[in-house]
Amino acid sequence: MTVFAYGISVLHARLKCFKYMLSVAYKMELQKWRVNEAAYEIRKSTIQKQLRKDVGPIADVVRQGFGTTNDGNTARRFF
Repeated sequence: MTVFAYGISVLHARLKCFKYMLSVAYKMELQKWRVNEAAYEIRKSTIQKQLRKDVGPIADVVRQGFGTTNDGNTARRFF
């Protein structure tokens, strides 16, 4: 049995791509892997506000006891 016997889940592929794209977008303007925490948080909040305005659902916000708001519906609407 191979690793790809069942194929790749579209849902998980979207979630991972969405998470990675957000990570890159937060650091893109700063152009450093290790960034200043204050500048990172400012950039993150502006991108979250822009996504909220354009796409609709809240992205990459921590929910108490549940993880983040990145779910299948958020990733689907993003793509």
